[in-house]
Amino acid sequence: MRMRRKPWARPELESCKFFIQKPSEYKGRWREFFGNDKPMYMELGCGKGTFMAVHGSKNPDINYITVDIKDEVLVLAKRNIEEAYKKVGHEIDNVALMSQEILLIDDMLDENDVIERIYINFCNVIHKYIMDNTTKNYYKIINYLALFPATSSWMLFGTSS
Repeated sequence: MRMRRKPWARPELESCKFFIQKPSEYKGRWREFFGNDKPMYMELGCGKGTFMAVHGSKNPDINYITVDIKDEVLVLAKRNIEEAYKKVGHEIDNVALMSQEILLIDDMLDENDVIERIYINFCNVIHKYIMDNTTKNYYKIINYLALFPATSSWMLFGTSS
């Protein structure tokens, strides 16, 4: 799905307390951001944030780092997360939402940031053109994350297709 440019998206995100403008500033210090030692899970390709809204609000004992590249969808994720937490009556203190190119993930994580589970949700990964750039990048990401010292052995894949 093509998203139209939303000039109001970035200002709305910047005013959000769980949106991280410069994820690289927390490299090696994500536990400091969350202020606890709870397990950290990461979602790559969060889209409109439905997955995070449900899981984050139902699992306050887990910290979530949520990543997508487009402000236009991140702002929808922010709203969905806020709505889900409001329904359950919890403060949003276990989610970090950010705009980040996934191929540059090592700019925001190091060996001190132990990610116990990674959810990879790309809607455009599996399609008829197996060898296009999107698929090549997808395999680069998987290979990179599998070898990244800060990740554990759990990678879960999903697609909205």
